[in-house]
Amino acid sequence: MGESGDNSLCGCGGVDRPNWNGQPIHFSDPRATDSHQYFSTNVFFSENPDGNTFGVPGTANRRFFHGPGLNIWDLSLHKTTHVTEKTSLEFRAEFFNIFNHAQFDNPTGNFASGNFGNVTSVRDFPRIGQLGLKFYF
Repeated sequence: MGESGDNSLCGCGGVDRPNWNGQPIHFSDPRATDSHQYFSTNVFFSENPDGNTFGVPGTANRRFFHGPGLNIWDLSLHKTTHVTEKTSLEFRAEFFNIFNHAQFDNPTGNFASGNFGNVTSVRDFPRIGQLGLKFYF
């Protein structure tokens, strides 16, 4: 999470932190809103409580919280069938991200952005399936 510019005058442009009013942050499902909002933004503000916006860093911690995380389920099925005493046949079915859940990237953390708190992209984790047949002799 950051604020554009260098309001704290630290010489570290683009990484200033916004102010936090101390109220709890409410998290939501990015699928539930049209703007794909991940957390409530009404608890953050850019002005310092004393009215001075320059030379004072924001009150929010640098790593305040983490993003939505991953929700990936993999599944595999194996079946071995003995054909003779010395030979067998193995069938495998493997699926990755079987439920095909969207894997959201972190929300936009730039306070000055119009997308602050919104998820604007997803990770590339499609559902993949593969089948295999192996003959042992």
